[in-house]
Amino acid sequence: MKKYLLLIIVMIAAITIPVACSSGESRPDDIKVTETPSGVVSPEPTAEPSPSVSPSPIPSPTPSPTPTPTPIPELKDVWEETDEPNMYSLPGMDLTGYYFNAFIDSGKLLYFLNEDYASEPEIISYDYTTDTTVHKTLEGVEANEYRFYVIPDKYIVINDGSKTLHYLDFDLKEIMSVEIPIKSAYPEFWADETYENLYFVEADELKKFNAASGETVTIAKNSLYKDSYPSGITPDGKYLKVYVYSWKKGYSVAYLADINTGELTRDDDATDYLGEYYISPDKKEILVSDGEKNRVMLYDIDPDNEELMLKLDQNIFELDTEPKAVITLNDYYDIIAKVDWTNRKLLTHARYSIGDYLTIEYKCYDLDTAKKHSSSIISVDSGVYTDYSMCLDEENGYIIIGGNRGNAPFAYVWDYLNDEVNTDNTDFRRINYIPDYLDEHRKELEEKYNMYIYLGSEIFATETDYTLSCCKSASEMDAALYIVDEVLSLYPEGFFEQIKYGNIRTIGLYLCNGFTKKASYGIDNAIALAGTDGYERFLVLDISYPSDLRRNIIHEISHWIDNRINQQDDLYTEESFENLWSELNPSDFYYMNDYNKASPFYRYTYGSAKAKAYFVDSYSMSKATEDRARLFEYLMRYDKEYGSKYMESEAMRKKLHMYFENIRKCFDTTGWPDETIWEHKLNQLDRLYDGDESLSYEIIYPEMNGDEKTYLSSDDRWFLDAYSGSAYAFG
Repeated sequence: MKKYLLLIIVMIAAITIPVACSSGESRPDDIKVTETPSGVVSPEPTAEPSPSVSPSPIPSPTPSPTPTPTPIPELKDVWEETDEPNMYSLPGMDLTGYYFNAFIDSGKLLYFLNEDYASEPEIISYDYTTDTTVHKTLEGVEANEYRFYVIPDKYIVINDGSKTLHYLDFDLKEIMSVEIPIKSAYPEFWADETYENLYFVEADELKKFNAASGETVTIAKNSLYKDSYPSGITPDGKYLKVYVYSWKKGYSVAYLADINTGELTRDDDATDYLGEYYISPDKKEILVSDGEKNRVMLYDIDPDNEELMLKLDQNIFELDTEPKAVITLNDYYDIIAKVDWTNRKLLTHARYSIGDYLTIEYKCYDLDTAKKHSSSIISVDSGVYTDYSMCLDEENGYIIIGGNRGNAPFAYVWDYLNDEVNTDNTDFRRINYIPDYLDEHRKELEEKYNMYIYLGSEIFATETDYTLSCCKSASEMDAALYIVDEVLSLYPEGFFEQIKYGNIRTIGLYLCNGFTKKASYGIDNAIALAGTDGYERFLVLDISYPSDLRRNIIHEISHWIDNRINQQDDLYTEESFENLWSELNPSDFYYMNDYNKASPFYRYTYGSAKAKAYFVDSYSMSKATEDRARLFEYLMRYDKEYGSKYMESEAMRKKLHMYFENIRKCFDTTGWPDETIWEHKLNQLDRLYDGDESLSYEIIYPEMNGDEKTYLSSDDRWFLDAYSGSAYAFG
């Protein structure tokens, strides 16, 4: 073969050499060299060249066709279309599991399953580009004793509850397995973004553990760490978010710990709730909520301003510039889901029940124009577990939603970059549950008391320890609003504005149709709930118990008052409010601090001790906050079903006097009457039991004789009526 090749080369050379050098001499000086447009150098003769014979051309071989590459499928190519805009569902897979999460990373879909609280949960890695699936069972792992973490472009981490971390690649092959050196039976720790460095507290020491080397070092020692627990790491990775329980305040205080030195920092203006804000990858923009659910604002910031960044980490928003964009969400139930900085989009979600279905609505807003870009919804059976996971794929513009209906998992992918907007669902659902007259009544009270009121499916705008059920009856909600108005009017002018103390910016009242507890520590028959969600102080009421509604509102507002008092600890320089309160109880008494634990102190309840009682009932002995709320509730509400005169107890009245004095001490009472309604009632009871014959329970509680009216002055007031049943308020 080499010989033939050599022969061809020689023949070509013999033919072409005479053409290139016709006379066999050097190029004469009069031949110029110019450059053609294509860059090929060629001779430019000044005289006509001598003709020469050219050989016949050798035919070129037929070129092979260029192969067309097979396109890599996208998620929407392998998932099934739905009737909703740009929403695709997971194709039928043989999956079961009560807890189901879906993630996408490195071209693979990852499913985490736990079937009916069973041991040894399963992980599935599905490569949709090659249609291959890998399964892995976590052997020896008990149900509900594990957590999954997906580290983008790196690996999966499983914390199995036995203080062991398992690192897997996305093909579910184990990279390493590491035991966490924490002595606690329930290990709590901070983890950096790679999950390779863990930070934990042991006694009064902050420690750092490196998973790769297995090395543990002590960062700092501080007595405050004894009562601390983790709450994440700041976006810049410089500080650990630390909650430290304050025995003086009776609640946890937020600190920042330097990740390298362990030094604890707390600004005087810091809030006690470390909220989440959204900062761009280049740290030049920040997206914040103004504390009201319906406004999200985009600002420019200086990434080199360390003082500003530290304040932001403590929820001290001192941004002097005007926002570049203000996105107005739905007033009642839209919640931020994800921020896609790559494509400049904000994604929100909302959930509500419509008939026999749970509906999850998604919206996409443009960060720069603040306009809605797209929207879509998912409707699943009402038996669906209300928690669901969301994973963002910024590169392709997908959001993955995973959850379950019964024990059958569901998964959807929304292609949110396509700009179709579902325009017919929100108005339709709102009209079904909130007719105009009800909406107008609600807005009237919102303006009157400067708070938000949530009806129907809007109750899902807040997160609680209970699963809430929607009320679908407009007439029931309207009747409840009249009762709400009656009770809120009992409080002095400006009272609710002062509930917005510290980081609280809004008040939300949620009217639902039932509670189902999510955790074992909850109360089986709870019908009211007070708490805090971000910047909002909220109150949830089960309006299916109208006879209990008035006293439950009073009970739960007492919890708001407690939060207000306990936040103003600067007024208690020697002893805390809680210590002063405890001194009014029997010396051998202690609160159980557990709603489901029986108290050994029944001898101090009204049912046992009557006039010598310290507590209304056993529920009052669960927590100091419940003690005060129960006393307030029973002071304002007479128990006409049993005719029990709870306030004949001097010890209970003494506790109420102390409580009311501290309300005066902590609230700005400018514009309040000399005697509030609750003070008036308590003073009348004192006079009654001191022998004032001009007073009686019938006079103090006129509603006993059916004289139900709204009181107009301190001497002509209606004190609301209800009876004590087996259902309890909880806060």
